[in-house]
Amino acid sequence: MYVYILLCSHLHLTCSPTWVYAGKLGHASGTVRVNYTLKVTATSRLSGSVHGGTLVVLKGAGFGTNCSLLKVDLGENVECQVMECHDTALTCRTHLLPVTHVVTNSGSQSGGVGLSWEPQVVRAREGDKVTWVWKKVTPNSQLLYNVFQVTSPAHWEYDGAGFHSGSPTSSGTLTVTFLHAGTNYYAGSPVSEELVLSGHVEVTKPDQLVYKVNLTLGGVEAEYDPSEESE
Repeated sequence: MYVYILLCSHLHLTCSPTWVYAGKLGHASGTVRVNYTLKVTATSRLSGSVHGGTLVVLKGAGFGTNCSLLKVDLGENVECQVMECHDTALTCRTHLLPVTHVVTNSGSQSGGVGLSWEPQVVRAREGDKVTWVWKKVTPNSQLLYNVFQVTSPAHWEYDGAGFHSGSPTSSGTLTVTFLHAGTNYYAGSPVSEELVLSGHVEVTKPDQLVYKVNLTLGGVEAEYDPSEESE
C-alpha cells in the first residue's frame, strides 16, 4: 500500500508528489500540504560605502543552509554576495557591478563613416570599463585606427603613461578599467590627412542611493516583514 503525499508551499515552490509504502498497516490515502516560510524580518546595516564591500546580515526564516541557492539583490548594478548562511540568518558582502561602455569607429563626419568615435563622450562611474572596437567600415577601406591617452583635447600625442592600444590596425579592440574620478582624454594616430579621432571619458564617483533588499531562494522571492528592529 502507498500513501500519496503532495508537498507544496505557500511561496509557490514546485509541488512534488511522493508515494509512501505502508506495509501491513492497511490501506490509506490522502494529501499533506506543507507550508514553507521564507521571509526577511531585519537587516543589520542600512548604509555603507558606495564602492561596496559592506557586510550585511539578514535575519528571518527559511534561508536554509545551501548558500548557493540564495541571492540578495540590492537594485541596478549592485549585488550582495552571500558569504555564509543558516536557516534564520545570512551574511553577504555588497559589490558594485561594473558597467562596460562600448565605443566604436562607426561615427560619421562630412567625409563619410568611420571618421569619428561613437560616442565621443563616455560618462562612467569609478570601476567601469570602456571598450573601444574598430573595424573596416567598407571592404576596401584603408583606414587604420588606434587609441591612446593624451593630456588634453588640444594635444594629440601620447602622454607616455596612460593606456595605449599599440600600432594602428584596420580592426582591433582595447579595454580599459577606470578606477578614479576625473576626465580622461584620448586620441589616436591620424587616419586620413591629419584627421584624428578623439574623445574623452568622464569618470565620477558612484551615486549615493537607497536600495531595496530583495532575497530569493531558488528563484522564489522572500516576504519582507520588518517585525524586528535593525541592529
